[in-house]
Amino acid sequence: MRTVLEDGLRRNRTLPIGDLRLQDLANYTVFRDSNLVKRCLFHFPTVRREDGSLPAACIFEKPTLTASTDYIVDYDALFAAIVYDHVEASGDTKIDHILWETVLDCPKRLLGNLNHTSYGFEAERSKHHMFLDWAQGLDKCAGAHGLILYCLKVTNKLAVRLDKQPPYNELCLGRRC
Repeated sequence: MRTVLEDGLRRNRTLPIGDLRLQDLANYTVFRDSNLVKRCLFHFPTVRREDGSLPAACIFEKPTLTASTDYIVDYDALFAAIVYDHVEASGDTKIDHILWETVLDCPKRLLGNLNHTSYGFEAERSKHHMFLDWAQGLDKCAGAHGLILYCLKVTNKLAVRLDKQPPYNELCLGRRC
């Protein structure tokens, strides 16, 4: 029996958060196993880092649940989308109330890269690794800007679904997002 959706590229019993969203979407269509997705969703907040960020590269399930030391800022921000997809596919809002604080924490590090005057994304503001693409030398600012916009909007949609105040309404309604 599978205990996570994917056990890593090397079959080393890891769960990469970057792959989790794609695996969840495929699972909702093919297997409809929301309990397995729920289990995976709870793994990440269980091993949050001191600053509230998620171990975005991956977690190790065996022998004990352990976070990797790698951190990828864009993977962390995607957690809100994974939770939102779960709510939409399963109708389970109970889990998402539990995960709400984690959802709110996840885009904070990526938001730290926004210029507060132009609201443009500035990669040089970050000390964190950003993946987005394998290409060396690729300017990832436009892609990262799109990702943060998507994450803020999906967090607002999740808030509405959970009967909460959308946390990024001011930023999004001000045409900055």
